[in-house]
Amino acid sequence: MNNFYATGGYLLDSSNKGILIAAGMSSLFVFLFLLVISLYFYNFHKTKFKHQFINTKLIYILSGFLLINIIVNVMFWLVGVAIVGDVTAKGPIVALLIISFLITGALYIFIFLFLHYIAVGIDDKFIHFIGEKINITKITKINEDKEIKSIVLHYVEGKRNNKKTKWKTNSIGGQFIDKYKKELLLHLDI
Repeated sequence: MNNFYATGGYLLDSSNKGILIAAGMSSLFVFLFLLVISLYFYNFHKTKFKHQFINTKLIYILSGFLLINIIVNVMFWLVGVAIVGDVTAKGPIVALLIISFLITGALYIFIFLFLHYIAVGIDDKFIHFIGEKINITKITKINEDKEIKSIVLHYVEGKRNNKKTKWKTNSIGGQFIDKYKKELLLHLDI
């Protein structure tokens, strides 16, 4: 029992360093995600737009998963300290860590792949997404691909790198881009 108090509890015992490091990394990834997404939303909301749409359903889903992930991390730190000393009870702790890493990974992938579905704003010079913007003068065309039922925005990134962003025709973002397509293409004189 003296060893328990001398090391700060079972959590700091040398046999639990791997779990402690994994828990620290998990908490760090959740904190970084929260910090980055908060910064993205703050920058988006402080910008003045002529036209904008925000998909609140996706924001609620994203916030819900982030809240679940924060709860899982807090549960680890609260429950883990109490039961990590028991070798047979490490299963729930490892399960909490795995759940946290899976949710964090899913959130990062979601943001990376579906950033343009969350919010779009149009001002005089740029079309803004959460954490990204495209210069309107770099837009080369906007077309509707009837085969895959999508609105496709083609633009140039840098000097020669052609990129495109797609929205389903029936999605809020697709309808928004279709509605303001002529305004976005004014610089092309078509």
